Order: sequence, then C-alpha cells, then structure tokens
Amino acid sequence: MNKLFSTLFSSLRAKFTSLWTRLRLWVSPTFWRTRVFTRLRGAFSKLFDVRPRNKKDYYVLLNWMVSKRLAFAIVVVLGVLCLWFILSMLPTPASAGNTGVTINTYRYDSIPLKFQSGTVRILARDGHLAYVGQVQDAKCQGTGTLYDKDGNTVYEGEFADNMYNGTGTSYYPDGTVQYTGSFTDNLYNGVGKYFRPTGVLEYEGDHVTGVRSGTGTLYNSTGSPVFTGSFQKDQIVYSEFVDKATTDVAQMYTGVSQVYSSSTEYCVYMEEIGAVYSVADGMTALDDSWNVTGVYVLSDSVLVEGEAYTSINQITQLMGEPDYSGTAWVDLSEAVCVNQLVQRGAETVAPVDMTVTTSYDGVYNVTDYDRDGELYIYTYQRDGLLYTFYCTGAGVDQFFMYAIQAI
Repeated sequence: MNKLFSTLFSSLRAKFTSLWTRLRLWVSPTFWRTRVFTRLRGAFSKLFDVRPRNKKDYYVLLNWMVSKRLAFAIVVVLGVLCLWFILSMLPTPASAGNTGVTINTYRYDSIPLKFQSGTVRILARDGHLAYVGQVQDAKCQGTGTLYDKDGNTVYEGEFADNMYNGTGTSYYPDGTVQYTGSFTDNLYNGVGKYFRPTGVLEYEGDHVTGVRSGTGTLYNSTGSPVFTGSFQKDQIVYSEFVDKATTDVAQMYTGVSQVYSSSTEYCVYMEEIGAVYSVADGMTALDDSWNVTGVYVLSDSVLVEGEAYTSINQITQLMGEPDYSGTAWVDLSEAVCVNQLVQRGAETVAPVDMTVTTSYDGVYNVTDYDRDGELYIYTYQRDGLLYTFYCTGAGVDQFFMYAIQAI
C-alpha cells in the first residue's frame, strides 16, 4: 500500500514539477526577451535578405531591374524613420508651475508648432527651454518669457513677429533687471527705465531705436538724479544750457557741482556730467537774472544734428571753414576745464596755474590765474550758436574739449 502511494506521489510530483518549470519559464523576462529577439532577428534577417532568387523577384522599370525584396526593405525603413520623426515632433505635455494647467512642449522646428495658437513651451536647437508663452502662426505673438541656455530669464513681456514689441523687461545674465519699458523690434523705443548691472537706476525717459533720445533723467551710481533734460543718441544735449537762467539750470542739473568766481568771471563745474557753464553777472541786468553764456564740455566727441563728430576735418566738412583758427588767451571757464581734464589723467594738456580760496564746500574764490596761458582753437557759427573746439596745437585734428556759446 505504501508503495502504491509512493508511486502515485512521485507521478504527481513529476507532473507538477514539469508544470512549475514551464510556468517559471513563461514568466521569466529572459525567456521572453530571448524569444522576442530571436523572432525579430529572424524577421529582420528575412526582411534584409534582399538577394533575388529568380526573375519574379524583380520589378522592371524601363531598362532597370529592381529587387522586390530590396524595394520592400527600403519602404519599411523609410516608414520607420517617418514614424520616428512624426513621434518626435509631437508635443510633450508639461505642467505650468503650480497652476495645474498643462502646456504642450515643442521643438523650435516642429511642424505641429506651425499650426498652434495659444500658450506653448518651445525648446531650442540644443534642447534647452527657450520660450514659454503665446504663439500664433509659428511665431511668438502675445505675452511670453525668453530664456537662455542656462535657464536665466532674458526677456519677459509682449512679443510680435518673434521680436520684443510692446511693454516688457530685459535682464542681465545674473537676473538683474536691465531695462523695463517699451520695445519695438527688440530695441528700446518709447518710455522706459535702464538699470546698471548693480540694479541701480541709471536713466528714465524716452528712447528711440535703442538709444536715449528725447526727454529723460540721468541718475548717478547711487540712484540720485543728476540731470533732467534733452538727450539725443545717448548723449546730453548740452546746447540746451545756453542762454538759460541759472535758476532753470539748477532744476536741470542737480548733481555735485563746484562754483568758481573771480572779480569779473563766474562758472560752475557740473562734475557728474563732465561740463562747465559760464555765467554773466546778473547784477547789471534789468531783471537781476544770471544767465548762462556758454557751456564747455570735457569730451572729444560732439553731437551735431544727431551725428557724432570727433575731428576738426569732420567739423569743417559739416560747418564750412572756421571763422577763426589760432591761439587765444585762456579765460576762467577754460582754465577750470583744463585743470579738471588734468585731474582726470589727461596727458596732452598742461594745467593752468590758479590761486583759489574756499568760501565753503564746493565754492571757490579765484584770486588769480594764469591769464597769459594760450589754447589753440577753431571757431564756427551754426544755427545761431558759436562752436569752439580746443586742440593741443596747430594742425592737430583731434580736439580734447569743445564749447557752445550764444552769439
């Protein structure tokens, strides 16, 4: 009896062992991987076995005979490549922050992107997220944000035709605001604020095609206003000072200044815009007003009618032959300008001897200066103003400063 049960148990165990072995084999990833790869290998081997075996294995095209197997293999490969391309062009859903809204992501050259309208994410050629915002007809149109390859915000605001158009904000690479205001075709255009890399406001006012032009306010490195008035092509319109009352000038220039006066001459050095204006004594005027007779600019470039000029030859071509060229005795305003240039490190000009006493901070009483000092000048008249350009000598084409005076 025991032998009978033993035999029965051995038979059942053999059956179950065989079933268990098969079950383990069927659930084994290695088994299925091997089986699938074997089948695929066989299929591909058959697919790419393009050698024709008889005449029926050819397509006849004119005088050409093309293997049917080869043509089929090419069609399959092209189909796979097309399928891969289409799948790679399809958008990838992504969540927009904590809003829970899903935004589709496209490559910049994606064909489906050309048919999208609304908010999307766009990847650049190298794969980094370049833009998140509104599109229309495959162009950035509406509001959006542009990023660089490091993920830093480059610009956020309004777009039109893939360019900054409207109101927006541009940033330095470290994320500090560079400019906020109006744009036209990627350029500052209209009213806006420009900031230094430190984040301190540098200029607020009108812009035209990327430069300061119009009315605006210039700020120093601490963010305090120093000049409010007219600008053209990023430069102050210094001629605006001429013939103005000193009370008006005090509203235009609010930066650090130094006042110089002698028994008959008066001038003010506007340190933060690099210019000096001379003043006529108002005590003899009927209205008792002190007016600016001229402004001296410590610059080797002058702006005339929106163009910058840096040489005497250029000025002569613009204004004609000079009214005068030669040496002239130095006056107080010129002496102050020359000495300020020397303090700035200019090596081409010699300082003017000057004896001063300080009444109080920033106000200097000039008791004497070298009136026999000479400067070589070129003078021109244009639009009711007298332009004087100062050179280091005869025949020198480059001027080191210039003056604009009322005629």
